[in-house]
Amino acid sequence: MRAIGQLPDQSLARRFGDYLLVEGIPNQVEAEEDGKWTVWVKEDEHLARAQALLEEFRVQPADSKYRKASTGARELREKEQEAEQKWRKRFFERQSLWRGNQVRVGWMTATLAALCVAVAVVKLMQGPDSPLVRALLISEHYPAEGILPEARSGEVWRLVTPIFLHFGVLHLVFNLFWLLDLGSLIEARQNALRLAIKVVGLAAVSNLAQYWVGGPGFGGMSGVVYGLLAYIWMRGKLDPRCGLYIDSGSVTIMVVWFFVCMTGLVGPVANMAHAAGLGLGLAWGFAAARLNR
Repeated sequence: MRAIGQLPDQSLARRFGDYLLVEGIPNQVEAEEDGKWTVWVKEDEHLARAQALLEEFRVQPADSKYRKASTGARELREKEQEAEQKWRKRFFERQSLWRGNQVRVGWMTATLAALCVAVAVVKLMQGPDSPLVRALLISEHYPAEGILPEARSGEVWRLVTPIFLHFGVLHLVFNLFWLLDLGSLIEARQNALRLAIKVVGLAAVSNLAQYWVGGPGFGGMSGVVYGLLAYIWMRGKLDPRCGLYIDSGSVTIMVVWFFVCMTGLVGPVANMAHAAGLGLGLAWGFAAARLNR
């Protein structure tokens, strides 16, 4: 979903939104803090045409064709609401988790979080040397003993699965807090498949980097979390209409934590996974913003 522009008041925004809908362009209008209303187009393929129609509307907003569109739009919106209700069944309100957040947790984000919790429960019950834990490690051998023998033998899931392993309650809670925050935003503004692709890519790169410098004894979603944070920040900075945004306070917290972890004061941390995820996220966000332009 992408913003195409703003209108000065609600009546004009609603009128134009109705016209777009009748023209076959699904859209949404939202109030901003400055009193203006932003018009969002839900599909990128409609972006250019919607922007052209907006310019026409600004020239003559009182044209009768815009007023006539409201009747047809009412019927279309009723159908859209039915589809929206079906869509909502796949989500639960994230406001129930953190007050003030208006982004819903999608099924992909929730599934990733549930897998982390399930693995933590099994690890607690069976111990850190359980078959499940050993199967989720990137490898059971250090690079000096042979690089990724299990993955080269077909167990390619090991490149990703360390993200589901956590060492302690605080480690798990911290990562899930940010996963639900950042993953939900990407899934809501893009879709579940794009989120999954980002998670897999960030996991593989950050896990490989950490394995190369520190061996196989690591786990956690931190590399992915830093990658998602960097992607959202960079993409939103270079392409504000993409709908992705993260406040500066959250970025500051994560950057400070990044350097605190490097000091060793909080114990052994997969710092290279953090750095690799952060770097890839920045590059991914930069490339996506440039290509989209």
